[in-house]
Amino acid sequence: MKLRYTMLHLTLDIEHSLKYLVLKLITENNQEDGYKIIDEFLCIDKSYSNSNFDTNSRTPEEVMETKIKNKNEIFKHMNKRGQLPEKLNKYYQNPPAWVCIEFMQLGQFVSFLNFYYKKYNDEELRVANILMPLVKNIRNKSAHNQPIIANLNYDSRLPQYLFEKGNNIGISRNMFGIKNFIDTFATLELHNQVCSNAIIQARYHDLDQLQKRYKRNESYYNNALAIKRFFIALDKIIDFNRPKV
Repeated sequence: MKLRYTMLHLTLDIEHSLKYLVLKLITENNQEDGYKIIDEFLCIDKSYSNSNFDTNSRTPEEVMETKIKNKNEIFKHMNKRGQLPEKLNKYYQNPPAWVCIEFMQLGQFVSFLNFYYKKYNDEELRVANILMPLVKNIRNKSAHNQPIIANLNYDSRLPQYLFEKGNNIGISRNMFGIKNFIDTFATLELHNQVCSNAIIQARYHDLDQLQKRYKRNESYYNNALAIKRFFIALDKIIDFNRPKV
């Protein structure tokens, strides 16, 4: 539970920091006015990574239907009793980025981040675009009280970026194929990449408490090799990225 609680707060830090960064990039982008990018994004089917990325392959009616559906999905949590609050109504027809990004849930924001990165290939978003789908996995598990270390199954989707980072800090290759470890590693790495020094410093207090908690009875894991390896690798990541005081 302590692990899930700590990971949840890390993912919230990441989401806040990335939303701020994306809005900053849109504001500074001379090709964007804050409206056009959202209009393009709303017109894209959720399977846009495949054939539906191209709006020209669909009829205008199909594009409009997709746009309304996606817009309603973003605004639905602000929709009270079938209507939006009066102060938000003026944004609904032509919503700007600074409104939509604030209201986007994490999955929607990950899709928008990927869309914006593919459109402008902005180097500041490269690592986030790679790691955010993995961070989203940990966010969902942590928020819905799903176990992390009780399910250390293998997976072959390790990004090259994380493989190189893991090699640099001496993480065992046995860990590189474990899904929940990959997601945890991605969360810690991206937090260190996109959050401010003040946020990183403050959150390391929680990580220190987490380390003390799982080391308190570490002998319990002697016969659970997968869990033992998980915490050994987690120690290396936490200690390697520890802020200098």
